[in-house]
Parts: sequence; structure tokens; C-alpha cells
Amino acid sequence: MALTLLLPMLACLQILPRPASPADVASLKPLLTVSPDYSTYRVGDSVTFTCLTPIGHQAMQFQFLRDGAEVDSPETQSQLPYTYNLPSLNVNDSGSYHCRYWTHGQKIPSKLSDPITLNVYDEASLKPLLTVSPDYSTYRVGDSVTFTCLTPKGHQAMQFQFLRDGAEVDSPETQSQLPDTYNLPSLNVHDSGSYHCRYWTHGQKIPSKLSDPITLNVYDRPPPPSLSLDPRCLEYLLGEQATLSCIDPKVGEVTGYRFYNERSGEISSYKPDPSGGAKLVFLTLHMADAGSYTCKYWRAQSGQEILSVGSQSVSVSVLDPPSQPALSLDPPSGVIKEGLPLLITCMAPRDTGERRFHFYKDGAEFNPGNTQSQISTTGPGPGSMNVSVLSIPWARPDITGKFTCGYEEKVCRKWVQSPRSQAVTITVTADKVFLLRFLVVGGSFFIINGLIFLISHCCL
Repeated sequence: MALTLLLPMLACLQILPRPASPADVASLKPLLTVSPDYSTYRVGDSVTFTCLTPIGHQAMQFQFLRDGAEVDSPETQSQLPYTYNLPSLNVNDSGSYHCRYWTHGQKIPSKLSDPITLNVYDEASLKPLLTVSPDYSTYRVGDSVTFTCLTPKGHQAMQFQFLRDGAEVDSPETQSQLPDTYNLPSLNVHDSGSYHCRYWTHGQKIPSKLSDPITLNVYDRPPPPSLSLDPRCLEYLLGEQATLSCIDPKVGEVTGYRFYNERSGEISSYKPDPSGGAKLVFLTLHMADAGSYTCKYWRAQSGQEILSVGSQSVSVSVLDPPSQPALSLDPPSGVIKEGLPLLITCMAPRDTGERRFHFYKDGAEFNPGNTQSQISTTGPGPGSMNVSVLSIPWARPDITGKFTCGYEEKVCRKWVQSPRSQAVTITVTADKVFLLRFLVVGGSFFIINGLIFLISHCCL
């Protein structure tokens, strides 16, 4: 009877809670949680850590650690001892967090919790890297490209977005199953544009910054090369040297280049130079070389010749060397009385750009000096000068001599001298009536002034 009553009492004693021994506490570890739970965080985000003791354990003290060192509680720390708040994250809050606890009266702490790693990034560092393969400056219709959006180191993205000219792109039917890539297996002209990408990390509702752009230029044929002249001039003289350079836009391997003249069609074909492109060299320009030129490049592909769009045209203008000018006089005879005006006119045979005229007397360049002579140059339009006039308002005997003229034309940034004109003879004759009048007037003036001088000294 007594034993029957004792057994239930012993059972009740077994289920009563008993204080944890130091050995028990040391063998148990708490559970550390964080809210919100993301893989990465931005500067300014807020998080709360919670340290949960095992069932049946009542803790009187908690400790939170970052990278093994106890954290300092911020001013806004919660009054709950088992939580640790970070209301505004910064980059320095990144690290590995643990917690532990002490039960009432125990001096030995529990084991550390499993770690939680906090990755805090500045917004500026959250920009992904967008790449494209193959990476060309231009593409043609039918080419295939793949964009890849690479997250910064330590970031694990759960969602990606690709944009063209600011609008989200539609994924083609053959889109890759990889969320960080965007495939365009067969380009068309409408795929041209500026591409970006961005991403979201796990649980984050705010996207990253946009990547730097990649511009896609798609042509229905290989895009045009550039064509240039060296030296770059509007006009060239007969016999000068010039070089046409055809440079492709680096879209891949080029098999060859072709140059075209608008009048004669294809004129030459070249293989690529080691330095790139191809050159058409005119060692001595002829009149037949004048005209408008273009060039194209081509590639051999699957047994076919894929020819590019033609370059912009470049014009080559070839001029004859300057011709001999014509010299004329007014009066036409070239014989003129002293004191009368004289006009000497030099006329170039064709209308062109800049010119400089020169007049020569007896083989040396004529300098008007103090004769009050003027040299004026005129032309049929504001951009040309083909007539120059030497105006001598008062002919003197020292003007007598053989006169010629010449000019310089500015062609391809240099001045080219023309031949001199045929010589004309100018003779200035003395006017005897004029000389006699001068002597009579001068002599009378001398006699009158002499008489006045004598009378004034004799009579006064």
C-alpha cells in the first residue's frame, strides 16, 4: 500500500524542471536569426539580430559578437536583451555575427551560435558589369551575340533585367535558361541600340544601379569602311602624288578591298596591309585620275563573297600647272607722255582660288615705291582672283623699260609659280611744251623776285 502511493510521487519529481548544470550550458548553443534576411544589404538598411536560447533554458544575459569581438550597442538599441538592432547599416557593419548567453547564476557561457554573415555595400558598388560576345564595333544582320550581366564580387543575384534604349527587352523564344544572359541568335537592324542590365539580390525590392552601356550597331550588310586622301586637298596639280586609304570598321577578318571610280567602275583590288586597311597610291597624277572614288571590303564566308556597304565618296580634282598670263597696256602702244596715267593689266587664263600677282620691270620685281602707284586684284567672284592691275597715275621717264607679270596659285596648301607673260615695252617721253612752260613761268618768277629785292635795298 505504501509502495503504491510512493511511485506516483517519484514520477512527479522526475518531470519537474531542474536547473541546468554548467556542463549542460556549455554543450548547448543558441540560435541566431536576422530580420530581414537578405544575402546582401545596402548602406542605410535596418536589421535586427535575435538570439534564441534552447527550449527549457532561461537566459539572464546575452552577448553579440562581430568577427569575434563584442559589438557596441548603438544608442537606439532595443531594451530586449536578446536582440541587437542596427537601424542604419554602413559598410563597416559587414562581418560574421554570433551570439551566446548565460543562465541565472552561471559563470560559464553557452557555445557560440552558428554565424550569420552580413554583407553591406555602398550603392555605388552595386553596379553590374555588362559584357557582349563576340565584342565588335559593328554587326551585320544574321550575326549572333550574347549579353552577360555580372554581379559585383560577393553578390548573389536572384533576378536580372536587360534593357535596350531604356526599355526592357523581350526575351526571344531561344532565350538561354541562364538568368544572367540575354541571347540574340540572329540580329536584325532593329536590334541596334544602347544596352544596359541590372539585378536584384534575394529578398531585395530595390534594383541595383544600371550597368555601363554597350552600343550595338547592326547593318544589313557589313558596315562601310572609311576612305581618306593624303595629302587632303581639294585640288592637285598634274604630276603630283596622292594616296587613297580604305580602312574597315574592325568587324572581323577581312579578305580584301576594292576601289571604285565613278566613271570606270572597279579599278583595283588589294589584300589587307599588315598595318590594316589598303592603299591606292597615285605616284604621278594624270588628268584621267580625276573623279569621285569609293571603296568596299569583302569577306569570304561559306564559299560566298560578302561585300560591305560602300564608303563615302572622295573627290580627286587634277589641275594643269599654272599657264602663262597675258599682259596689256593702256595706252596700248606703250608710249606715253610724262605726267599722264598708265595702266598695266595682268590676266590669268582661268578662274581658280587664291592667287598672288607680281609685276616685273627689266627682269626684277617692280616696286611702286614713292610713285603713288597701286596694284589691285579683282575676279569674277568672291572666291577667285584672275585679274590684277598696276595703276601708275603719273608716268615718269624712269618708268621706261620692259614689263612682264606672273602669278602664284595656292594648290594643295602650297604656292605654285606661273610662267611670266610676254614682255611689253613702255616708253615715257618728255613733254617739250610742258618743259618750255615750266621754264618761262619759273624764269619770270625769278626775275620778278630779283627786281623786288633790288628796289627794296636801293630805295629804302
